[in-house]
Amino acid sequence: MGVSDNATDVSLIDDLTWVKGRHTWGFGETFTRVWNGKDGYTGGYPDFGSFNFDGRYSGFSYADFLLGYPEYAERSSPLLDRSLSTKVFGLYFTDTFKVTPKLTLNYGLRWDYEGMPTYADDLIYTFNPAKNEVIVPASKLSDVNPLFPSLIGNATIVTGNPKPSADMGNWGPRIGVAYRLPANLVIRGGYGLYWQRYTRYLNGAQEGYTEGPFWPLADNYSDPNFVFHAPGCPPFQFPNPFPGGTSTCSLGPAPPGGQGLTAFPTHWHNGSINNYNLTLEREIAHIGWRLSYIGSRSENQLWSLNANQKPPNLTPYSNTLLPFPVLSYVNEFFNRGKAHYDALQVEAKRKEGFVTFDAHYVLGSDLTNIDNVDGNNVANAFSSWVPGGNPGNGGDTRNRFTAYTVWSLPFGRGRRFLKNASPAVNQLVSGWTVQTISEVASGWFFSPYFCSTQGVDYSGTGTFCGLADVIPGTKPNLWGKHRTYDRWFNTAIYTCPAPDGVSCGLGTNTPYVYSQLGAFMIPGCPVTDPLCLNTVEPMVGRFGNAQENTLHGDPLGNHQLSVAKKFNLTERVGLTYTVMISDLFNTPHYYNPDGYITDSAPNGGGCVGHIAAYSCGQSAETGSEYNHAGFRSIAMNLRVSF
Repeated sequence: MGVSDNATDVSLIDDLTWVKGRHTWGFGETFTRVWNGKDGYTGGYPDFGSFNFDGRYSGFSYADFLLGYPEYAERSSPLLDRSLSTKVFGLYFTDTFKVTPKLTLNYGLRWDYEGMPTYADDLIYTFNPAKNEVIVPASKLSDVNPLFPSLIGNATIVTGNPKPSADMGNWGPRIGVAYRLPANLVIRGGYGLYWQRYTRYLNGAQEGYTEGPFWPLADNYSDPNFVFHAPGCPPFQFPNPFPGGTSTCSLGPAPPGGQGLTAFPTHWHNGSINNYNLTLEREIAHIGWRLSYIGSRSENQLWSLNANQKPPNLTPYSNTLLPFPVLSYVNEFFNRGKAHYDALQVEAKRKEGFVTFDAHYVLGSDLTNIDNVDGNNVANAFSSWVPGGNPGNGGDTRNRFTAYTVWSLPFGRGRRFLKNASPAVNQLVSGWTVQTISEVASGWFFSPYFCSTQGVDYSGTGTFCGLADVIPGTKPNLWGKHRTYDRWFNTAIYTCPAPDGVSCGLGTNTPYVYSQLGAFMIPGCPVTDPLCLNTVEPMVGRFGNAQENTLHGDPLGNHQLSVAKKFNLTERVGLTYTVMISDLFNTPHYYNPDGYITDSAPNGGGCVGHIAAYSCGQSAETGSEYNHAGFRSIAMNLRVSF
């Protein structure tokens, strides 16, 4: 079916400025009303179901996909044509106080109200894990699907207010100071407290209300303990991944379709974002220099994870060990998220003259536990704040240098060269400008993962993929001549010395031989056999000890050039000719390599650690998602102005 995003925003903004003496006062308010709904869906694309392939059957997730063997299958029929509205309100005041000719003080206070989303049909619910209760509005109790109570075990349905109360305490002070020291040295500093935005795009309630008691009951199937099927025979297979009873593959009745629930807090607390900076500025030789420290501390960020998990230990996984054995998941919201950012910035800027430029360098550190997930993309409900490298999806680069220059060529009348040129020559040589944009940065981060090739639940949580272990004393990243597009990070290299080059490993008399052990291993494997090629993978009752996003991807080196010339045809008509060249040196930039250490093959083959290997799903970046260019391109245009 087709869908359309029918969202409407109405905003009212009122600002007042009052100048009195050495004070410049500012007052204002903002009000926004957001409507999402009708015409097909509300709050995002409708969720009709999903599949997940984790490599448990073949040892490679993509191979499981090609075989049609999902480890998880879900189908649902979401309610459509719903209407949702949200209100956002804010008040602020500021004062710019010129204390002395050398000292300026800025201070202010802002209050924000982030209203909770409200569905017009009031078909909302929440789950209280502490009391094992599903809470629905009293007026909507009769709308609960009759089959729902029988599918949620001993959880009870009660009436009450399922919508969290909005946070009324979002007061954000702001302060800034600027002081001019001797020798035209200026010091600036500032601090501001901001609040996590909840509405619209960060709308957890919209996401959470896509299942529950009022919907036509979503079904999701999983068999993490391999108890419902014969060895090597997946219970859910395309073209019919939704079992309806005993099949030739099953050892008994197929597992029933599970129900998942979302749990919201009774009070919605917006996470805080503390931003601060300190800057020194001075002009030297007509160049403005700036040295800055930029910091940010995001605390108590609201995020969700599956709280229906068994802790990692040596007890084999079983649904009976889950906090809610009948439920497939409990998507619970917590104020556990943190994100810490620190950066040192150096900037040089020249604003006048025939050559102007703006160049700056950033050395940054970005640490977070948000989306700190294992290799199966299941958030670990039992993890705490650990500096886990950079955020998921690449995070941020550690080093970045950018430079923008404009050079007005010194030719023609009034310039250094050909200043006595004839009108015809002057028309040809004057007015040329050259502009460049250069960006150089270290690579984006990625993580070392593995998938069990022997079907071993290594952590005892029903998880078969995850972060790898680090081999003590090794260096994960390769540098210089040791780093190649075929072996981007420190991966294992092994061979099969058997005559046929195949008969090696478990169940044979010939072991694989490692020429390079690499830096990572499957948790619990011997250091001398990091991929457990010659030994049985153990159950270790824990997750891997490698940190998220500690491997460096392909660095960036992108340069762009443009040359422009304006011809004055008459006093009122001009013609501008421009040549633009992107990726001037035609340098390819690649996505991060395969980080799964188990995606390997004898004699150094396979996909792990490969970059730019199309057969392994890697390719050059051709878009501008990370400001990477995939190839050089040249464009020319003429523009007439009058």
